[in-house]
Amino acid sequence: MNIYPNKLTKLCVSISKNPGTSGSKFHNTGYRLLNLNYLYLPLKFNSLDNLRIILTKLNIRGCSVSMPFKEKIVRLLDLKDISTIKTSSANTLVCKNGIIKGYNTDYYAIKKIIKKINLTKNDSILLLGNGGVARTIYEYIKKIKIKKIYLCARDVSKFNDWKKNKNSEIFNWHKRNKLDATLLINATPLGMKNKYLPVDLKVVAKYKSILDLVIDSKSSFKKIAQKNKVRFYDGLEFSFYQACKQFEIYTNKKINKKLIKDTLGYKF
Repeated sequence: MNIYPNKLTKLCVSISKNPGTSGSKFHNTGYRLLNLNYLYLPLKFNSLDNLRIILTKLNIRGCSVSMPFKEKIVRLLDLKDISTIKTSSANTLVCKNGIIKGYNTDYYAIKKIIKKINLTKNDSILLLGNGGVARTIYEYIKKIKIKKIYLCARDVSKFNDWKKNKNSEIFNWHKRNKLDATLLINATPLGMKNKYLPVDLKVVAKYKSILDLVIDSKSSFKKIAQKNKVRFYDGLEFSFYQACKQFEIYTNKKINKKLIKDTLGYKF
């Protein structure tokens, strides 16, 4: 019987200013299911200083990147896959022989969820936020055939660097509650540490679907949406899909989605 970890264990980590447990729970469960000699650890980072040295000196196999480092990390990469090039951000690093390559598995996750929502050409999307994950989401949704994409954030100047298509329109933050859309995507931290909703309570019911990237098992936003019979896709589901792709990149093994979802007790 193999005893892990040992001196041959491949180490994967995540870096975040506020590390959570969902990533380590997913990956370590996957390693056990496939009997892989890997270990995943979440780490608290306040800056990217010395990250390259840490990754290479400790021989770390993979590194997951969370807010607010997804765009800043790109300058440290030696190689980029197509998803990183498209989105100018990365959430997954693979380190080999001192070379760091970046991937963006958030792109895979939004593709999976948008296909589940099944939007039509007459539908529209309100995207809140303009950080790394919001930009990734936009790079995918601007390719699908829908009527309108509303881009909204506190600092609209950040949208200037985005390559926008003709059916996209930028709005200031204070106008977000006046916009009518089929799908609301919250790619802001609102709800992560507080009880503030990304939109007013009275407008929640007008959406057919909501995707909230915040991971919160006690989300008041989710409860309100479900009470108003709005289909709700949460941050845990988004994180699950990106982690499946991430797992494959780190280990070169595919994980059975149903098996690990059932093992983790996820209900989506």
